[in-house]
Amino acid sequence: MENFLRGQVRWGIIVFLALFATGCPPSGKVDPTPDPLDFGDVYVGQSASGSATWTNNGTVAATIAAVSAQPTPPFAVGGAFAMQTINPGAAAAAVSYTFSPQAAGKAAGSSKLAVTGVKGSKLTLQGNGVFQKASSTLSLTGGNLVAGQALDFGKVPVGATKTLTFDVKNTDPNKKVTLQVKWTAGNQPFAVTAPVGNVVVAAAGTTTVTISFTPPAVASYTDIVEFIDVVGASNFAGTVVKGEGIKG
Repeated sequence: MENFLRGQVRWGIIVFLALFATGCPPSGKVDPTPDPLDFGDVYVGQSASGSATWTNNGTVAATIAAVSAQPTPPFAVGGAFAMQTINPGAAAAAVSYTFSPQAAGKAAGSSKLAVTGVKGSKLTLQGNGVFQKASSTLSLTGGNLVAGQALDFGKVPVGATKTLTFDVKNTDPNKKVTLQVKWTAGNQPFAVTAPVGNVVVAAAGTTTVTISFTPPAVASYTDIVEFIDVVGASNFAGTVVKGEGIKG
């Protein structure tokens, strides 16, 4: 019996040494910064980019073979990812990601690594698809604009013109703002027909804007119009506009 116990102990020591020699699971993992990666508000149909840096917090070198993002869409890894090995305590090159909302509302996803040597962590991805944006003092309200929706011209015969209106509101009680009009996609069938030139909004006031849609062909059209403060570009408001050209 004594010999049997000695044999069991000896066998346990051998197994332990074998596992130690081949390497026990290393401590730590490869972690992302920042986490979560928040893209904020992004217009539906547009894309925003961001990046995260993965750091090896383990005890041995880690090789990252690939990076994935789910769900796709609206999230994706930006560009091709080159395999790289990261030493303990070192950081990998920043990995780029994109968020391309196809619908309004908050979206959540994640990114994972195909990694060897150290456990891979998970990066949380999040963003919010919107049809309208506003700053702290500028917003779009009233008229034909429905909160949380695109300015929709509906079906319009080719060559005909339809107009819709809304107000640009300035909540700053102390100063007027002068706004430049920016169209994201070139506004081929859309135009600001009033006021002419830059949009001036009085302090604590509103200015009514008229948008026209004249479809040149049978097709669906989408664009984004923004009203940007000529003094502070971060002060702006905008909305997605859409319409469909049909046979007359």
